[in-house]
Amino acid sequence: MTLIYSDEQAAMAIEARRALEARTRPGALLALLEQEGCYDAPSWTLAREQGWTAAVLPEEYGGLGLSLVELGLIAFETGRVLAGAPFLTTSLGAGRAILRHGTAEMKAAWLPGLASGEAIGAVAFAEGQDVLGLSTTLADGALTGGKQGVSGAVHADIAVVLAGEGGEPVLVAVELAGAALAGVARTTLATFDN
Repeated sequence: MTLIYSDEQAAMAIEARRALEARTRPGALLALLEQEGCYDAPSWTLAREQGWTAAVLPEEYGGLGLSLVELGLIAFETGRVLAGAPFLTTSLGAGRAILRHGTAEMKAAWLPGLASGEAIGAVAFAEGQDVLGLSTTLADGALTGGKQGVSGAVHADIAVVLAGEGGEPVLVAVELAGAALAGVARTTLATFDN
């Protein structure tokens, strides 16, 4: 299968590569491997400045309204230089879940911040070896249970959590910032890629 990109898409990929090569510091990224719960702040700043956090979100919420092809080109370049920031979990993961399943109020409250990169999002689906675990439950407006290995969760302002409600899967937006954090415990995991 051959993919042929438009001139604009090819230019976007070249610009992303140029920006990443100019501002990514391999030594700093290597140091992150030994630091639990950290991400590369300069990589995140670059993603925000370049508008990558807004790539696939609609313009009405501060996004760029691009397609998954453009996001894939940006993601390829960030992976190529091993940029260490919660880029995909924020705009693609949490942002698209809220866009598709959230209320109008939720979209207005969270999508502009996710698009600008002022807010960090996480997607919490897995429970141990169960990739789409439903033992986390929603009952009477209260979410109980836990999710493990959630990328970007330590720094997230909001998490989109897969839970079970009456035996059916539901997505729950959990605010993780400020006073809303009461009752939520976040811990880091020591992994190869901390």
